[in-house]
Amino acid sequence: MFSTFNTLMVIIVLEVICCLYSLTLAYLSDKKFSKVLNVLMAAIWAIAAILNVVGF
Repeated sequence: MFSTFNTLMVIIVLEVICCLYSLTLAYLSDKKFSKVLNVLMAAIWAIAAILNVVGF
């Protein structure tokens, strides 16, 4: 899908940053629903990053 290795690396790095950001928000959140939602979003970003590494 992507023709260059650099483009793929940028996408993977951005996905990892989003994952870490979601985990940080989950840690700093004081409501349980927000914690669960942010951990779920972090898991989705992590799965997307793993699929990009494995798939390409």
